[in-house]
Amino acid sequence: MYGSYAGGFSAVCEDGNIVIKAKEGRALKAKTAYRLFLKIDLTSGVDLTAEVKVTPKQSNPKLSQNLKKTVLFEASYGEANGRELEVWPAKEGGAEISDIKLTNGGDTFGYTYTGDGKGTLYVLDTASQKVNKTYKLKLAVRFKDGAANAAPAYVTVSVNYKK
Repeated sequence: MYGSYAGGFSAVCEDGNIVIKAKEGRALKAKTAYRLFLKIDLTSGVDLTAEVKVTPKQSNPKLSQNLKKTVLFEASYGEANGRELEVWPAKEGGAEISDIKLTNGGDTFGYTYTGDGKGTLYVLDTASQKVNKTYKLKLAVRFKDGAANAAPAYVTVSVNYKK
């Protein structure tokens, strides 16, 4: 592969098809056409060249989770008293999850990602939110094959925070 944008992509032959992917960690703009040139050397000795336009589009897979609602208690703080949250792609064989981070409620709730789409949601020992109230916590999910600048997918958990 050659051309001014070739360094941002890789091409491999899979089952007789040429698959072009963005290289890991490369920032690409969605909806921007990148012009690439392929040189294919066949075993018969014939050389082929082709121009290909690649237009990345950003999409995240739909996600499923084991926990949509839960109860956490003020007196039971720390990871040991937390609830395990597992997230996975809704379709079999979907994108592999690389990280999950809590995006809100960080002054009362914590989340530790342990890998394979699993982690623990818990109450911090420095919790400052009002008790006997329900909080909607939002977690950002990132994927291993996602572009460096790809927006995360989100899941929410409704937490009833009690005394």
